Amino acid sequence: MLNINYSWLSWWLIRLTALLLIPGIFYDVEVLIIICSLIVIHLKLGLETILNDYIHDKIICLCFLLLIRLLSLEIIYFFSDFLL
Repeated sequence: MLNINYSWLSWWLIRLTALLLIPGIFYDVEVLIIICSLIVIHLKLGLETILNDYIHDKIICLCFLLLIRLLSLEIIYFFSDFLL
């Protein structure tokens, strides 16, 4: 579905966000906000990669991508509610 350059970039971004989560666990609220945003990015990129690998129908793939974006907004809302 996607071109090869985006898949390669997505693969590296998923690993980078996972590595950036490790040292931030032991710091303040500002870092906790960064951790929550990295979790959402990591989750979104991982789900999009799985979706693009296994779903080959373009319309269904676009519908699921829309649902993943809505899910990301909901997760951001719940993280912000949790932190405040």
